[in-house]
Amino acid sequence: MTFTPPAMDAGQRAWLQFDAASRTAEVWLNGQRIGGHKGGFSRFRLDATRAFRAGQANTLLVKVDNTQPAQGSSTADILPLAGDFFVHGGLYRPVSLIVTNAVHVDMLDAGGSGIFATTRSIDAAMAKVDVRVRIRNDGTKAQAVNAVVRLIDAGGKTVATATRRIPLRADTASESVQSLSVATPHLWNGVADPYLHRLVVEIATRRARCSTGSSRRSASARCAPTRPAASCSTASRCGSRASAITRIARARAGRPRLRISSRISRSCAKWA
Repeated sequence: MTFTPPAMDAGQRAWLQFDAASRTAEVWLNGQRIGGHKGGFSRFRLDATRAFRAGQANTLLVKVDNTQPAQGSSTADILPLAGDFFVHGGLYRPVSLIVTNAVHVDMLDAGGSGIFATTRSIDAAMAKVDVRVRIRNDGTKAQAVNAVVRLIDAGGKTVATATRRIPLRADTASESVQSLSVATPHLWNGVADPYLHRLVVEIATRRARCSTGSSRRSASARCAPTRPAASCSTASRCGSRASAITRIARARAGRPRLRISSRISRSCAKWA
């Protein structure tokens, strides 16, 4: 299919996110193969920057293979090998175009958000949450950034925050581990009181608060560590224009369609 995305600022990067492609997928953009994936249930992302044409027509080609697994077949070692349920073929979940700045929360974290939150301890008096963030500098120069982590309650109030200065070498990724403490937390209590918090991560440079962030509601309760799902919003240069999301999805008739939606980034790069 052919689509025309918005223009990009210098230094920004483009990524294609596939929420699922069954069972195997190979992807070409403007005639260049940008990658592939095996497995029909997991999200994956590909760096499309080199092949991407901002503000111009782009041609996306995705080859999927849903061959029934059998010895010698192209899907012989791809789970599930058998089952009593239907396995979808092709692109049966959305495909999105995501634009980031050169410094961003890692987009190649195995389809995840690059953010990992773990409830270390919790009771009626205090909750402690460790947040690990993968940050990548795809630029050509080293720079230092501030990683700001905030936990926001259901009413929009920030109940905990932590900031850490992180030096980043060019073309490398780094991890920031920060701890949040919440006094007298409002705990999640099933259907009786399904109270949720929102975790927001912002990456800010010295020159401007032009960060890329990710947010996801998380329960303040006794639970296993959870990895928030990646948001699909993107931020342009601070205050310059609305952030844009380009989504390629399957129409009801089975043909792909292009949907572009825009949201204003109020604090430069707050993902919603």
